[in-house]
Formats: sequence, structure tokens, C-alpha cells
Amino acid sequence: MFQSKELSLKSILGSKEGVHLTSYLLNQGDELHLKNQIYDSMAVAREHLTEVLTEEELKHFLSPLMQLLMDSQILKNFKSNIGIFRTKDSFRMLNVPIEVQPLCVVATSFHVKPLLRWIHADREFLVLGIEEDSVSLYSGTQSGRRHLATLDISTESQKFGNKVDRFTHGINEWLSQIATSKKAPLFLAGSQDLVKEVVQKLKYPAAKIVILNSSFDRDESSEIFAEARQWLQAETRRSLEDALIEFQGAEKLKQAQKNIFQIAKAAVKGRISKLFVTEGIQIFGKLDSRTGGVSINPDHMDHEDDDLLDDLAQTVLATGGEVIVLSKDQNLSGRPILAILKDKAGGLK
Repeated sequence: MFQSKELSLKSILGSKEGVHLTSYLLNQGDELHLKNQIYDSMAVAREHLTEVLTEEELKHFLSPLMQLLMDSQILKNFKSNIGIFRTKDSFRMLNVPIEVQPLCVVATSFHVKPLLRWIHADREFLVLGIEEDSVSLYSGTQSGRRHLATLDISTESQKFGNKVDRFTHGINEWLSQIATSKKAPLFLAGSQDLVKEVVQKLKYPAAKIVILNSSFDRDESSEIFAEARQWLQAETRRSLEDALIEFQGAEKLKQAQKNIFQIAKAAVKGRISKLFVTEGIQIFGKLDSRTGGVSINPDHMDHEDDDLLDDLAQTVLATGGEVIVLSKDQNLSGRPILAILKDKAGGLK
């Protein structure tokens, strides 16, 4: 089954309450460097948890990290940067195939800004490759691809129209079974005559169905995926530009906010349509999830402190809003957080 990245990360993005340790490891293929980062993460955990966990509880909490130090093979299996997510009852490691800064945060939820940036930068997509006698379906990301299915049809006993019908029947069966998220764009490649006939009969309410100007060969499909990735990269840039223009328009209509205290109050009430947070910036403090009250600390003071930008991103996601992680270069406002408020029809004014 094809599962969106948002769905696979849902348990991490929505995890609340209790002790959460998040660690991002920069993986340069150097085992010693990775282990030093794990040691640093364990030191951060001990600093913040010694007063709230017994020594035995702390030992148990850190045991998966200790196992990583002793079992080098686990680390060798990871080819990208690594995300570690630990609570009292769970432990999860992820390949995070985007740039990350080594970081460890102990708080009451996971630190998710890098994951949100990953979701936007490395979108999933589907590729449908149509040949004269077969059709193949793949899932892909910016960093990889996976073959899902191939349907072969004998051209000797099938008329052209029947062949298209058989193609599309099989394709629609696949799409109904594997696409748990209808947000994944679907790219079609192959004989243009066949592609145009097939696309008219597809039943896939995706955000995008894109016909690529390329033929398709199962044994030579790398160029197809490169073309699809370039298309997605360009669309991601356009989407970001449009979102920033939208913010400027919302400012003129007095439906935008730059003040973190006001943004927090709006966030807990579900009043934010789109939130922009800046990567590489952390503002530690505490958010009252009931009132939206915020207290800001000069540093990461204790295990209940969290990056408020991260907390607010999770709050907006939980109430149906969209979160966009900006680089410092992309955020020309100089403010670490920006918000577009829902319109009057949403009951905000």
C-alpha cells in the first residue's frame, strides 16, 4: 500500500504529554562521528531528566541509544541523516534525507520542524509508465523509488480499444487500493496516443495528473523520474512564492499576524489558516494549550521547555491549518514566525 509521508509520520507529529527526546544526527558515513552525536544526545537527556526520573528509569529511557553505541550495524543500515524519537513507551528511528543540524531536544512533544520541511521538500508521487503491451506503476520521492506493480497485456489478441480499457481497468484497481492519500501527484509517461486515451478514463482524484513528454521503457526509466522530480521541485518553489504573496495580501486585509503572543492565542483556538516558521531558530518556553499564553525563556531550561515555533506548528496542524518551514533566506520579514488568520467566514472576527 502506498502511504503518504504525512500519514506515516502522524504518530510523531501528534505525540503529546510525557517525556519526549528528539535527536537529529548528521550522517556523513563516519561511525565515530555518529556515536559522538549520540553521546551528546544522552548528555542532554541526563541534564534535563535527572531530577524527574529515577536512575533506573533514566537508564531504561536511554537504553535504545546505548544499544546504538554497542551495535554498529544498526547505524550502518542508515544511508541518510537520522532522526531519533523516544518516549517512555516508544522508540523510532528514521532516515531523514534532507539537510539537518545535529540537535537534541527534550520536551513534552517531539521536535518536528525538520520533518515538516522534509514533507514539503521530498513529496511523494506516483509514476505510471505505459508501453505497448504493459503498464507499470511506481511510487517515488526525491531520494528514491519503488516498483509497485506491472500489468502485461498480450497485443496479439486484443484490439486497440479493448487494450486501453484493460489498461485503465487495471490501473484504476491499483489506484483504489494503494493510494491512501489522494495528494500524491500522478505522472504518466509512454506512447502519447496511449497516454491520452488512458488519462481520459482514469479514476484518481489527485491534486495533479501530469503527462510527461517522454516515452517509457521499464529498463530505462531513470529519466522519467528525473523529469518528475524536476517538475515537483519547480512546483514547490512556486507554491512557496504563492504562499508568501498570500501573506502579503493577508497583511493588507489585517488577517495576518507576526507577533508570537498573538499567534499563540489564535493557534489554540484553531484560528490559523497558514503558519510560517523559520528553521535554524529556536525560541524556548512554554505554551498553555488552553489559553494560548506563552512564557519565553532565554534557554532550554527544563524537560517541559520546548521550541515554541515547533509547539505552535504542531498546534496549527492539529487544528487543520497548514505549516510551512522557511529557511532564513526565504523569510524576508525578519520575524521567526508568521501567520495567516482564517477569514471572517471562519468566525474569527
